[in-house]
Amino acid sequence: MPTQNPYASDDNNAMFGSGLDAWEQGYEIAISSPPVVPETPLSRNPVCNTAWTEGALAGNADGRSDGWRLRLSDTGSGIVPENWPDVVGAESGGPDEEAMGFPKRFKGVGYLPLTLMLSSIAPDTEDGKSRTAPEQVTSLATVCGDKKYPSLYLPLYAYRSEGPPRSDFWHGEATASFGEAAHKLKENFSNSRFIDPQTPALIRYLPGSEHYFWDWLPLGSAY
Repeated sequence: MPTQNPYASDDNNAMFGSGLDAWEQGYEIAISSPPVVPETPLSRNPVCNTAWTEGALAGNADGRSDGWRLRLSDTGSGIVPENWPDVVGAESGGPDEEAMGFPKRFKGVGYLPLTLMLSSIAPDTEDGKSRTAPEQVTSLATVCGDKKYPSLYLPLYAYRSEGPPRSDFWHGEATASFGEAAHKLKENFSNSRFIDPQTPALIRYLPGSEHYFWDWLPLGSAY
């Protein structure tokens, strides 16, 4: 069972961030960066420093015991999955997924795709960058509960941008229908107008998932 965030009831939103957010950041980086515990980034807030370190230790421990998770990078190289060699794939979880070309799933972590989902299914709940990642993910779970969505899917793939070597990404609308999301991904990817489209996949989110957990379902069995 994943380690719980001890700052979950902390309402300290100091100028440089809260312990809740810092702990989740440390956890996310560590559980997707095997095998060593990452260094704590410098912060002027001692609460955040401590929380980040505690989160990183917990993430590393959970990665070792429950399996490492991939995350999506958007730091100058587009949104692409990281740490493929370290993350063990499993069956996607249902006959529909396998029949439509998604036989594998990889455990993922990170708030980035979840905020994309939130802006897709409930754009009026978005409040720009003023909202913290935990607040946005909590809103996503609430919206899914209100709409009675048992799961949510986001079609997404990366592609190479023109100009200096870098990548970007395309994503469709989030939907509770696996079939609809799969169709949109295949249709857009096969007729992509972008340069070198790659890593087509669905992101599957289960409302109530701990931390920023989700599943990565790549199209095809090449991963």
